[in-house]
Amino acid sequence: MIGYMTDFQFIGTAARSVGLTSASKPRLGMLATLDHTTHFYPFPPDLDASRPMLHVMEAAITDVNSGRGIVRGLVYTDKGVLIAVTSQEGVVRADTRGMGERGVTEGGGFEGKAKL
Repeated sequence: MIGYMTDFQFIGTAARSVGLTSASKPRLGMLATLDHTTHFYPFPPDLDASRPMLHVMEAAITDVNSGRGIVRGLVYTDKGVLIAVTSQEGVVRADTRGMGERGVTEGGGFEGKAKL
């Protein structure tokens, strides 16, 4: 369950960190997972898997120019016990079609009137 939970919407954190969504300009073009890692720590003896868990996610880097992003996360029980550390690298692409001369600049930003 933790493997699925930590993969669902994880690389989307990288896209959101630079403002790419289906409604942004330019809009989000593509997301794909390249790898996903989960390191588990000892589960507390009283762990109840039916209770909520918290996956705190952050984008370590998102480079729209290269189309890559790296995210990392921490998984906590409902009592605040750290039970897993996660990381994921993935494809994060902006759909720049129809932007004319505007587009992606070196370093992953956008030039011209394109706004995130």
